[in-house]
Amino acid sequence: MILKTVAELAQVDNPSWPFIEEMIRDAPISVEALAPTKGDKAFHSLQVTARSPLGGMALNSGGLLIENGWLRMYGAGSDLLPSIAEVNKFHDPYTQEPPSYWVIATDAIGGEFALNGGVLGESLWNVYYYGEENLEWEDLGCGYGDFLDASLGGASASLYEHLRWPGWEQDVQKLTPTQGFSFFPPLFTVEGQNPATSHRAVVPFAELLVEKNNAREFFASQQ
Repeated sequence: MILKTVAELAQVDNPSWPFIEEMIRDAPISVEALAPTKGDKAFHSLQVTARSPLGGMALNSGGLLIENGWLRMYGAGSDLLPSIAEVNKFHDPYTQEPPSYWVIATDAIGGEFALNGGVLGESLWNVYYYGEENLEWEDLGCGYGDFLDASLGGASASLYEHLRWPGWEQDVQKLTPTQGFSFFPPLFTVEGQNPATSHRAVVPFAELLVEKNNAREFFASQQ
C-alpha cells in the first residue's frame, strides 16, 4: 500500500476540526481540550484525511477529557494522554499491519470504545463498547463522528445509568488521565452490580486493562 503524506491528508476542503471546536464550545458538559504535543505521527498512521472527524482529532487535538475525565478521547497525543497510535501500539505504518480494531476512547471504570475493523462484530467501522460489567463488545450503532457528537452532547448519561454512584463527579476529578477505578466485587459479578456499594480503589489504568483481560480469558476458558 502506498501511504499518503501528512500534507496530502491534511490539505482538504471542509476540514472537520472547526466543527469539532464548535461542538466543544457548545458542549453542555465539561470538556477539556488538550493541546497536541506529539506531532503528526498519529494522524499519518491513521491514513484518513482531515475532513473526517477521526482525522481532525488525530491532527489537531491532544485528546479530550470529557466530564472531568470520566471519558478520555484520544487524538494526536499530549502531555496527559497518549496518542491514538500509541494506545493501539501502531508505531510504524510502513512496517506494521493496521490493528484489527482501533481503540478511540476509554472511560474511568476500564471501558474501551473501538472502531471495528472487522473482528468485533458485523458492523464494519461502527463504534463498539467493551465494558467491565458484561465483558463483551457491544455495537453502539454509530460511527466515529456520531459517537464524538453524542459524547460531547452528554449522551453518556444513558450508557452509564447503572454504572455511576452518588458523588462520582467529585471522585473523577481526583483522578489523573492515567488512572481509573477498580471495583470489588467486580462489576461483572452478581455481587458487584451496584457500584455504589462496591469497594472502589484508584489504580493505574493499565492495571484495569489487565484485570479485564484476565477476566475475559477466564470466562472464555469456561465456555
